[in-house]
Amino acid sequence: MEMKDAIDIRQNTIPEGKPSVSGAIGRSLLSFSFKFLLTTICIGALASCIKDDRSDCVEETTLTVLFEYLLPDSTERFQRYIDNVDLYIFDAHKNLYDIIPVEKSSLMAFRGITTAVEPGDYYLVAWGNTLYASSGYTGESYPEMALSHNPAAATTGPLYYAPDLRSIREGDADDPYRITVIQNENNVHTLPFMGAHHTVEIYVKGIAEVDVPDAELSGMAAGYDYSLGLLASQTIRFTSRTEPIEVEGEPVFFASFCVPHLDDRLPVTAAVVTGDNISGSVVVQQYIEEQEIEVTDGNPTIIPILFEYKDGTFVRVSFPGWMQNDVTGGF
Repeated sequence: MEMKDAIDIRQNTIPEGKPSVSGAIGRSLLSFSFKFLLTTICIGALASCIKDDRSDCVEETTLTVLFEYLLPDSTERFQRYIDNVDLYIFDAHKNLYDIIPVEKSSLMAFRGITTAVEPGDYYLVAWGNTLYASSGYTGESYPEMALSHNPAAATTGPLYYAPDLRSIREGDADDPYRITVIQNENNVHTLPFMGAHHTVEIYVKGIAEVDVPDAELSGMAAGYDYSLGLLASQTIRFTSRTEPIEVEGEPVFFASFCVPHLDDRLPVTAAVVTGDNISGSVVVQQYIEEQEIEVTDGNPTIIPILFEYKDGTFVRVSFPGWMQNDVTGGF
């Protein structure tokens, strides 16, 4: 390099026609600042898209989920038996994506929901009639979800669950309901519900009408996982005042409870409380076996138990003679 082309540091001058170092640095800093600002904006937009509005990242598409509850004879009865639905949507990684509550008024107009989601794979889980059971999910990811009873609830109610786990347990599917949502496609999926309860009916015969007894159901699991397996060993108890009814011309006291799931590992006890004491009781699972009542998950079954008294003293537990032993129902 000739001296005339060199930068004269002492005079702080720059030969004509050569770029300024400070100008180059300035332009570099400007370029860096612009890139940094652009990156920050992109990161901020991405974070905003994740936390606030997913539609900013990926164009959403329409998903329609139809609800179905079929009786054993394939008769559709969803709108007759199910008054509300809590639909849980999980993403492909089984993390909670959305919760959609659907009220009875909406279900009467349309047996399902329509929502907007990003294209991809999802898992669907739903509970029907949670208004009656005071139940819901806790947790954030699909395997951690659990149905929990509210022990402060006055009584239990009929619960319905989707998807129908009977086919899953028979090996027809790997996971509760998995769907794929495709962009610009007609994404309509039918979610089949099953009955997730059995009804324990308690009848009390031989007690004076002035001594109205209470009926009690204890030992029920406090929670269930997403496949209706026992979540924990904690149990809860429900107590209900019986109501006088007339059966075959005789006065009888009656109460009923809905049990989401019966498991031999957790005995459920039905009892009659007179005064402040339990005067008669029976383990429900043992009673079912003795009376040869067929109880299977997904098929709501009535389990009638008659507590008989004589002169106010408990005598025995028996199957009500006015009922047939075939008590499987589709309600």
